[in-house]
Amino acid sequence: MQNSTSVPNDHPCLAGHFPDQPIIPAVVLLDLMQEQLTIFCRSEHISLRKITGIKKLKFTGLVKSEQIISFSFSVKSDEKIQASVSCNNLVVASGSVLTQTVS
Repeated sequence: MQNSTSVPNDHPCLAGHFPDQPIIPAVVLLDLMQEQLTIFCRSEHISLRKITGIKKLKFTGLVKSEQIISFSFSVKSDEKIQASVSCNNLVVASGSVLTQTVS
C-alpha cells in the first residue's frame, strides 16, 4: 500500500533550509514517515508501530515543498519494516527502519 502527503511552503523547517530553494530536511521526511506508517498500520489492520531506529536508510534524492511525497511499506518482521519514499516517480529514500508495537 502507498500513502502520499506533501509539505506546504509555509512549513517552519523551510525558513532556513534553504532560502529561495526550499528542500525538505531528512528529519522532516522521517517525521512524515512515522505519520504515514501509522496510516499504513491502520489500513492494514495491524498493530500500530513507532519508529525506534534506522536499520539502513539511504537518501538518494531531494524533495521540495509542495511536491507529492509517496510512502510505501512492507512488514519484514515484528521489529523491522521496509520503507520507500518517492517523489515525482523517483525513489528519494529507501531502506529499513526498526519499529516497536505501540499499545
